[in-house]
Amino acid sequence: MIRFLRSARPEANLLAASALAALLLKILVLNRFPALFFGAYELGLVVEAILASVVASYVFYLFVVHLKSQSDKGAVQPYIVKHTTRVVEDCQSQLLEISKLSGISISLANA
Repeated sequence: MIRFLRSARPEANLLAASALAALLLKILVLNRFPALFFGAYELGLVVEAILASVVASYVFYLFVVHLKSQSDKGAVQPYIVKHTTRVVEDCQSQLLEISKLSGISISLANA
């Protein structure tokens, strides 16, 4: 699970962690103090709702967008590896033929 979280975009992880920390700070610490001005309670509710929505959006992103992206990556990767390997092998064989005909040693590493 930690590896899955670390594979998500670092910006999203940082934003969600910051929002969660701020939400916990507000709920556990700031809610204990009386309102300093008229409307502070309502403002606190709005801030709490925004922070909670950021955390909820992150969870949605993880399980809907990122999980799908990771599964697509796993499904497509063998296809891509197969075709790129074929292209590299074709290139190596062409370089070998050119090397034989020209008498100059050519490899993919120094081409």
